[in-house]
Amino acid sequence: CCIDEGSPDVLEEIRQILDLPFNRRTKNYRHMATHSVVAEFAKRFADHYTKHATECAEEISGMLQEHVDALWSTQIDSARTSAVVVHLRKLWEAEITGLQGVWAQTLDIARQQNAEPDMVFTTNEHYLNSVVKKMVEADSSSHADDESELRKHMMESAAYIKTQRKAITDMLCKSVVIVFHLKVNLAMNKVLQGTSKSELARYVDTEDHDAIRRSHLEKVLPTLQAARSKLQGAFWS
Repeated sequence: CCIDEGSPDVLEEIRQILDLPFNRRTKNYRHMATHSVVAEFAKRFADHYTKHATECAEEISGMLQEHVDALWSTQIDSARTSAVVVHLRKLWEAEITGLQGVWAQTLDIARQQNAEPDMVFTTNEHYLNSVVKKMVEADSSSHADDESELRKHMMESAAYIKTQRKAITDMLCKSVVIVFHLKVNLAMNKVLQGTSKSELARYVDTEDHDAIRRSHLEKVLPTLQAARSKLQGAFWS
């Protein structure tokens, strides 16, 4: 992504980056710092994965909403307990308010890791150097001095992005699971297990005597718990 190592256009782009006034300090590309080049391609990489992560999260969020709507619209028992379901859903929605904001903040942090020039570094220098070494050894082409140095800048940029690809992928994948599964699941458990029968009793039709009311009410939470398990299975399928 972001760097086509076989394209001569990439070398020309690198040349243009190095020739910018605030980068140009010497006439020889050999003595010019690589960081400005790496930072430019790292920012493109950050924009790339931010776009795709946003689209992925939107799709997952839409799927989750469909399953949730199906769950809460299920006829749990009868019209007598429909108010209970409405109340439980409101409690659950209050618990998950702000999850989209949590995801947006997480994605912004992930983007800044490569979009901000000061953040363009890796703690795994050994791996970065080994990747650069392999790329240099595999580059058997013979070039004039300047072009050789441009290719070196290109390989260092590509190597850096390679070190970041796995780290960012792991971070974003785990963040999606945390935000759209674990936190949603925890909210569901909190509502189902933390809501007392006495609280729910206020939402049950009281025309029948207390024994019937309790019998119907006792069916609500287990059925919702079973529906939650079904939702969880659908989410992971």
